Amino acid sequence: MKRFFIIFVIGFISLVHLNADEVNNSSEKSGIFVGIDIGFALNSISGSASVKNIFDSTYSEQTVAGYRANFDGNYGLRVGYQHFFGAHNGLRFYGHFNYNDFSGYSVMQYGGNVDYLLNFSDKPGAWGLFLGAGYEWTSGNFAKFLKDTSPTVEGQTMEKSLNGVFMNIGLSKTVRNKNRFEFGVKVPFYTYYKTEYTILGAEAKMTLKKSSVIYLAYTYTF
Repeated sequence: MKRFFIIFVIGFISLVHLNADEVNNSSEKSGIFVGIDIGFALNSISGSASVKNIFDSTYSEQTVAGYRANFDGNYGLRVGYQHFFGAHNGLRFYGHFNYNDFSGYSVMQYGGNVDYLLNFSDKPGAWGLFLGAGYEWTSGNFAKFLKDTSPTVEGQTMEKSLNGVFMNIGLSKTVRNKNRFEFGVKVPFYTYYKTEYTILGAEAKMTLKKSSVIYLAYTYTF
């Protein structure tokens, strides 16, 4: 009985010690953070025109399509708060501001994000991943250009969206608990501009969108 009691006491002390270490580890990783990111925005313009072949007895439809994609520089700032629930799992809440270029027009975007953080180990230099989502708004010359764009053909339909939901996903590397480096991909779920119209018997469509942003980021937690 005495031996069992001694084993129980030693086990309890060890458990308390491990929990204390985990709490200290999580508190070192939690706090207000600031960061920067740099990367490329994949901006694309796509279009198509369909016309019925009047020289074919079946009036078959012929379509011509085009696509152009640009990798434009993307630069950003972020500030927020992250909290770890132990050594491995955490959440962060932050705002961001990004600048990029779309065919010569400035694109400025700001929004809010919520990310789930997972570290693969409890070491101060752990590798990990993150997954989250957010909502953003667009301003700048590009936004003004889209707002001022109006139909030029009778019956033309236009859809414009300068704000919407996006997803974040990527890999991370923590250094000494306070420094965090990330390689990430941001995928918007909205389209800047979409139009359809008919001219001289041809049905035309055009779409402007940002397909994704690939970036490297650094943040420091206070």
